[in-house]
Amino acid sequence: MKIKQLVVAIAALAVAAAAQASDSPAVAKAKLEKVLTCEQGADPEEVATLIKTLGGLSIVQASPLSDAEYTVPNPVELFGRPVTKISIHRGMNADGDFNEYGALFSGESIDTVAKIAGISPDAAGTYRKEVGGHDLILRPEAGATYITCANDVRTIVKTIKRTAKNVGKAINEATTKKE
Repeated sequence: MKIKQLVVAIAALAVAAAAQASDSPAVAKAKLEKVLTCEQGADPEEVATLIKTLGGLSIVQASPLSDAEYTVPNPVELFGRPVTKISIHRGMNADGDFNEYGALFSGESIDTVAKIAGISPDAAGTYRKEVGGHDLILRPEAGATYITCANDVRTIVKTIKRTAKNVGKAINEATTKKE
C-alpha cells in the first residue's frame, strides 16, 4: 500500500511541475520581460524554458567559451522597446557565482536606452543600476545597446563572505604594519 501511495505522490508532483513549466506564451513573455529588467530572478534553465515557450531558437549553444544565445520570433518589450536577441551567461566574480541575462536593443544608442531604463552613468561612464540583489547594466555594441541583468550579485551570503574577507585583509594589514 505504501508503494502505491508513493507512486501517486510522485505522479502528482510530476503533474504539478509540468503545469508550472508549461506557462502560456503570454505568461512566459511577462516573466521573461521581468527577468531581463531585473524585476524578477530566475535560473538559466527557467530562462531557456521561457524562451522556448515563446518559440525561441538557439543561435549559439552555451559552452565554456561562449554564452547561450537565442532569438525569439515575436519581440519581448523592455522599457517599451522590442528585443528579439537574448543571451544567458553563467558568471562568477570574487564574491561567487551569478547568472546574467542579456538582450540586444538593435539600432538604439546607449543614451536612448539609458534614458528609457532610468540608468545614469557613474563617474567612470559605466551605466549600472542596482535593482535589489541584481545589477542592470548597459553596454554599447556596434550601433546597438546591450542590456544585461546580473542576477544575485548581492546576496546575504556573498555580503557576509565579502565582509569577512575585508576584515581578514584589514587585520592582516594592521598586524603586518606593526612588525
